[in-house]
Amino acid sequence: MKILQIFPRFPWPIKDGGALAFYAHLKGLKDNQHEVVAVVLNTSKHRVNWNDVPTHIKELAEFHLFDIDNTISAKGAFINLFQQKSYILSRFYVKAFENVLGDLIQTFKPEVIIFESLQTAAYLPFVKTCTPVPCLLRSHNIEFSIWQAQARLEKNAIKAAYLKLQAARLKQEEILLTQSFDGILAITQSDALQYKQLGIQLPSLYYPVGFYPRDASQLPISHQAKVFHLGSMDWMPNQAAVNYFLAEIWPLVQTENKKLCFEIAGRNMPESFLTLNLPGVKVIGEVENADAYMQHNGVLVIPLLSGSGMRVKVMEGMALGKCIISTSKGMEGIEAVPGKQFILANTPTEFKTAILYYTTNLAEADKIGAEARKFALEAFQNQKIVSQLNDFVNSLIKK
Repeated sequence: MKILQIFPRFPWPIKDGGALAFYAHLKGLKDNQHEVVAVVLNTSKHRVNWNDVPTHIKELAEFHLFDIDNTISAKGAFINLFQQKSYILSRFYVKAFENVLGDLIQTFKPEVIIFESLQTAAYLPFVKTCTPVPCLLRSHNIEFSIWQAQARLEKNAIKAAYLKLQAARLKQEEILLTQSFDGILAITQSDALQYKQLGIQLPSLYYPVGFYPRDASQLPISHQAKVFHLGSMDWMPNQAAVNYFLAEIWPLVQTENKKLCFEIAGRNMPESFLTLNLPGVKVIGEVENADAYMQHNGVLVIPLLSGSGMRVKVMEGMALGKCIISTSKGMEGIEAVPGKQFILANTPTEFKTAILYYTTNLAEADKIGAEARKFALEAFQNQKIVSQLNDFVNSLIKK
């Protein structure tokens, strides 16, 4: 099948869950023998130089990069107050990019067009004028729900009001744009259900993030007597999660075990975390090799309170045999069994109890990790997940 895929950023370097999700989908399409043209918004935040891209990435598709400056600025945010559109989405729209899309549609003649994440959806109205082929939204999150949750968590009244405004605008745009697609590739079952609750009755396919575990099954399972969090720290839900952990959970742990260490790792670490000076807390920042860092570490904690979609770092951690202690929100989209393949903790006391137990009983942590690995290597086989696409597209065409 000839597929035109539109990306809001380049799927490399693979240093966060978003990049891995984009990369895995591209590789899955290639492994399933699809012919793919990938057109990419080469954003200021994730800008890549084509000459630096490894050959094995370049070979995944025929790439077309379009440089775009989508920097968040105080001036841009202020001006947006007097406009009707969401600042979150408008930063990804450039009129000239439509010319690139139009030319590719005319020359490549795709059989289906996949829009990766809501950030690319602003180009749907134009694409619909160019071709009648099915246009699919590969939904990574219900975006407006993330911003609604952040508005509720924000303690600064002015920031909270601004976030609430942006969430309301985003919700209106997200519903309008999403219902204009021909189908949805939903990364989680809960997201697919939420679309229906919003009145979006489109055909949808449960289409989780698949991945290639990079020989994780050959690695030994072992845990150190410490806990850590790893994730992109420029993502607001991750920042809120770590702040919640430091304020509500870590003090409880410290009262019973002052020797225990909590490490915070991830790219784009905010200055507010880098300057932390709390007992037992170590801020690592970006790590060179996330797999190696997780493999030789302790118990992974996911104290997520908001967000949507699927946590790819959780999936990777499970494949590496990590014992994971997480909220229900943190495991969303991952149909693992609590108490067997991960440890569920939705209150500070539950987190404290689980942390103290599994950092003391490391053999038990290893058992949870072993079950997690079995689950991940079976549930997230990338080529198998992507193989569903053909039948889904054909069902849309027959309609």
